[in-house]
Amino acid sequence: MTHPDLSQSFVQSSAIAPGRVVWEFVPPLTSPSTAVIFLDGEIYLQSVNAVESVRQLQLDSNLPDFAAFFVSNHGQTARSEDFVCNPEYAAFLTQDLIPDILQRHESIDPQQLILVGLSLSGLAALHTSLLYPDWFQATVCQSPSMWWKNEAFLERITPATNRHGKYWISVGDQETQEDVDHSSANLHQMSSQLDSCRRTADKLTEFGYRVHFEIFSGGHDGPSWSEDLLRALPWALSEPE
Repeated sequence: MTHPDLSQSFVQSSAIAPGRVVWEFVPPLTSPSTAVIFLDGEIYLQSVNAVESVRQLQLDSNLPDFAAFFVSNHGQTARSEDFVCNPEYAAFLTQDLIPDILQRHESIDPQQLILVGLSLSGLAALHTSLLYPDWFQATVCQSPSMWWKNEAFLERITPATNRHGKYWISVGDQETQEDVDHSSANLHQMSSQLDSCRRTADKLTEFGYRVHFEIFSGGHDGPSWSEDLLRALPWALSEPE
């Protein structure tokens, strides 16, 4: 996939060999201090039109200069393996991808990393940030698939140790379907996206995490996520309260 405003690189990994393609969007004539890392890069670029959202927000003088990195999902087979709470994928992000970003962009502060995902990759973003709680300033989970394995992720939530990280969990008011087969990913969804996300946000809050839970008007689709992203990123980029 090519895009006139993006440069492309390949990050090698032994955790998820051979690695993943990464597209990056760095504002010209700036030294960005923050890295916003999007999982499911193809969906964010093609369906969510995230480049336009990023471009718009990069012009906001009230926000810190930031660079955007879109990580390829490497296709449906890899997506359904990487994003279902896979510790090897979390290791790729923290041990391979982030060191590569910091090495190539010396202005980026390792304390100013934001992780973003949607649907299954929203589950992966939350899983990674809880495995590595000191790594991320904020985590944005758009319609995360918290229904996975009958909401088994709820049992993985332990009391918060990092009081600085924060979590945006959003879901559409139309995401009410239950008992759904996701044949392409070989997964079955029992509870609705809306209910499972609400229960996840409630438990995170109960265990001391800083959570913003939002129900947006819309469904499980690119235009809804695009509108939500314009609210989520400024929140994620803002200074801790």
